[in-house]
This record gives sequence, C-alpha cells and structure tokens, in this order.
Amino acid sequence: MTKQNSTSIVKNSSQEVAADIIRNKPEYVKNSTFDIFSYVKSLSDVELKIEPLCDDISGYIEKVGDKFVIVVNSLQSPLRQRFTLAHEFGHYSLHKADLEGKHQDTVLFRDANEDSLGIEYAANDFAAELLIPKESFEDAIKSGKNTPKQLSNLFQVTEKAILYRAYKLGIIKSFPN
Repeated sequence: MTKQNSTSIVKNSSQEVAADIIRNKPEYVKNSTFDIFSYVKSLSDVELKIEPLCDDISGYIEKVGDKFVIVVNSLQSPLRQRFTLAHEFGHYSLHKADLEGKHQDTVLFRDANEDSLGIEYAANDFAAELLIPKESFEDAIKSGKNTPKQLSNLFQVTEKAILYRAYKLGIIKSFPN
C-alpha cells in the first residue's frame, strides 16, 4: 500500500469517527454547533485545561498514568480554541493507543502540510468533520449562508477553518495561506 493510500484510509476513518460521535451524541449539538468543550469534559479519562501557552503552541495532549490531559492555549481566540480542542481530541480518539508522554502541536502543524505518519492530517480532518460536518456545511451553503463570515458564525470556528474545510471538500479550488 502506498503512502497516499494509507493517508486516505486514515482520513476516511478519522471523518467516520467524528461523524459517529455527532450521530451518537446529538445532545451536544445545538444550532449546527457541536459543544466540544462540554463533550470532552464529560469523558472520565480526559482532563481538560485551558491555560496560557507560548504563542506558537496551540495545545497539546499528554498521557499521564491512565488519563489523558488536553491543554488548550487560553491566549488564542475562543474560535481557535474550539478547533484546537477538537484537533487534540482527534489525537485522543484516533491515536490514544499510541500516545505516550506529550504530543504538542505548534503553529507549524496548523496547516498540516506534510507529516510522515499522517497523524496531523487525520486530527485536522477529524476536527473539521466534528465541528463543520460535511452535510451541515453543504446545507448551510445551499440555504444562502455562503460567506466565510456567515459560516464562521454558524459553526463557531475561524474563517480560516471554514476556508480550509471548503477547500478539502472541493467547494473552492485553492486554500489561501
């Protein structure tokens, strides 16, 4: 199997895992917004901390004993914090069997341009599907909410996350960096 095929398999499964969470936990969805903070706080083996981190650190997940600690940078915007938490929760949902110690995401990983294992792509795809589900995103656009600002307000993520999702879904042809 080629690296490209492996990444595709990880991508598909990451999106399926996120879609399953939304399907199985509808009580955490209100007005197209998945309440990632409440959901993660409800998990008995995850501790969530929101605290100041360095400018280039969005967040991290760390295995401590039998628990997982997710830390999100409190100095970043609330919309950015939502995506960071969903991304780190993606590592938990997809890779927890392989997590040892601290897995830290820096600004360099935000676009996940290339990584040998595909784990950053998978975590980003998971976060995007969890916070901006494909079907809801397409329905919103069809209903007339089609500017990045309108979609950002609806899904409570940054406009950059909206543009990235639109690019990954083939709705726009390029992703502005």
